[in-house]
Amino acid sequence: MSKFKPGIYKHFKGSEDLALFTAKDCETLEDVVVYMSLYDNETSQIWIRPLEDFNGEKELEDGTKVKRFTFLREK
Repeated sequence: MSKFKPGIYKHFKGSEDLALFTAKDCETLEDVVVYMSLYDNETSQIWIRPLEDFNGEKELEDGTKVKRFTFLREK
């Protein structure tokens, strides 16, 4: 399993998210990260994303690769 540290992360688009914990997908048993958007308290959403994807990179339109989420600090 990849490393995971709960806390505040910056998404590559600039928003901040609170990554809460990891969980297992009940059908695939894949590790997922459970996180919450912090950019709008009115519409805050709970999301899940595969751990590998959460820790991975995103390729931008110009071919540049950036970390999808960057750890900022503990909550």
